[in-house]
Amino acid sequence: MDARRRFRSAKLQERAFAKRALLVIVLGFPYLAAGQGGRSTTASLQADYLSITQEHGVTRTRYRNFRLESDSVSVVASEAVATGDGLDANDWDLINEVRIVTSSAVLTGARAKLTFRNRELTTAVIEGTPASFTDNNPTHKQSRGAANKIVYDHPGRTLELITNASVSRGTIESGGCDLIYDFEKERLVSGPATCSESFRVRISRPAGAKKDNQQSQPAK
Repeated sequence: MDARRRFRSAKLQERAFAKRALLVIVLGFPYLAAGQGGRSTTASLQADYLSITQEHGVTRTRYRNFRLESDSVSVVASEAVATGDGLDANDWDLINEVRIVTSSAVLTGARAKLTFRNRELTTAVIEGTPASFTDNNPTHKQSRGAANKIVYDHPGRTLELITNASVSRGTIESGGCDLIYDFEKERLVSGPATCSESFRVRISRPAGAKKDNQQSQPAK
């Protein structure tokens, strides 16, 4: 009897190990795909766990400790649910500790919805209390901002910050209910939404500026 139990336990451990090994191989192996314009895009997907369900012909894949890396974007989240199969999925729901890095930009939030087309990111809708972004482009001043919702257009390299929105660049801080920020042009404009919160701009005086001005005034 003990021998049978030991044999059964050994077989279960062997199967569990095989599933873990398969997960690492399938999800961790780089994936070469044809991206937009026929060019090749390398992407890899890693996770500690996955489950696959199918309902009404729709496949949903759930991942934990999720990480997606491609040529143009890096995505990390505690949990992810893909509508579709692996890297071919077009729609992703990310849950908890969401972090998206693309070029010089870092976007964070509590949850996000990502849309891919031809295995390339098109849009990301990030929500949080607040969701935030930082633009560390070395060619211009650092910009950072926050809002209840951030809509990122990846091909257009623009952000729309919706509800309790604020963006700061150097000594200039702007706020409103709807702001649009352009990464490439370093331009900020008011968005199309209408609300009771008006667009506002505040310019902070650099530290020591008042003192310097007073010292430069001629003595009476």
